[in-house]
Amino acid sequence: MSERSLITLRHVRQTVDTDSDTDTEADTAPGGAPSETATREGRGRRVAPMAPEDRRAALVEATLPLLCEHGMAVTTRQIAEAAGVAEGTIFRAFPDKNSLLLATAIRGIGPDGDRPVLSGVDAGLDLRDRLAQAIDLFTTGMRSRGRLPEVAQAMMANPDARDEMFAALSLSRQRALEAVVRLLEPDAHRLRLTVPQAARIVLVLIFSSTRMFDESDALTSHELTAVVLDGVLLRPDNG
Repeated sequence: MSERSLITLRHVRQTVDTDSDTDTEADTAPGGAPSETATREGRGRRVAPMAPEDRRAALVEATLPLLCEHGMAVTTRQIAEAAGVAEGTIFRAFPDKNSLLLATAIRGIGPDGDRPVLSGVDAGLDLRDRLAQAIDLFTTGMRSRGRLPEVAQAMMANPDARDEMFAALSLSRQRALEAVVRLLEPDAHRLRLTVPQAARIVLVLIFSSTRMFDESDALTSHELTAVVLDGVLLRPDNG
């Protein structure tokens, strides 16, 4: 073998040794057969290196819709396929599957998941219509979580995850309460309860209606609004 061939062979071996742990994007057709693109371009395209925190964030985002759909039954294979990485990448980014599911549940149920929920409320509406619109937004957001509440319950039952999940849920509830308080504050003078008390009633009714009943049986936003306001508004005969 010529000296030039030996140099080339050494370079190829060094490249393979260096990149052996680098993930490639999934480029297969359903059933695992190579896709037409993979046939033309090779077995896969190398994924650009990512910082560990970016890799974890990307895996969480890929896992979130799967967790909403499948709950705790989601598999690492499903997650890897959704993220376009090898399964081994998951366990280089997270100690185990449960750690990834916990991070994803916190992302979906925690305060960041609720942050934009009332941004679409029209501040120019009167109190009744404004509250009905807010309840619609809250309800839609909660139903879009699918099976995430089940995951949160499972995490609360896990001693290794309980504290983190509880902290995320508590902060989420506090942010939701603050959002409803801001919504009601302009009409505080019309309420016979304090604004925080009225806000808690709103949230209790939303959560219980959403969790206890199917969408077809749940109270509508206008029905919930009537229950809240007709119970907390000052009546003329009360002065």
